[in-house]
Amino acid sequence: MKRTISLLCVCLLVLSCLALTGCDSKSAEIPADSPYVGTWTAVKAEVNGVETDMKEALDGDKFIIILNQDGTASVENTEETSSSFWKITDNGVELTGESDMVLRPVGSQLQSTVVGVTFFFDKTA
Repeated sequence: MKRTISLLCVCLLVLSCLALTGCDSKSAEIPADSPYVGTWTAVKAEVNGVETDMKEALDGDKFIIILNQDGTASVENTEETSSSFWKITDNGVELTGESDMVLRPVGSQLQSTVVGVTFFFDKTA
């Protein structure tokens, strides 16, 4: 299970790098008090209804999303960092660029489903 989650995280980053999309270089209009601005760290993942703690699943690796006030974002894992842009949508947050994903608010967390794996992120900064 640990290996599966790790491989899926790596696949996510590789696929997102291959699927580069054009982005408007203008900064997004992000409200100064947006609850989304900050650092979000993956704390658990769910595959086929089975939840796994990310520290256990990734053997100490990291999976972090940083949403900056100026509309830029970075997605980091232990081996690489990709740059993206983000905007607030009716469903939460949409990242476009080197990493494309949708993050939906669920309580105090953000969640995103990629390649059948649902990741849960806590705001850590």
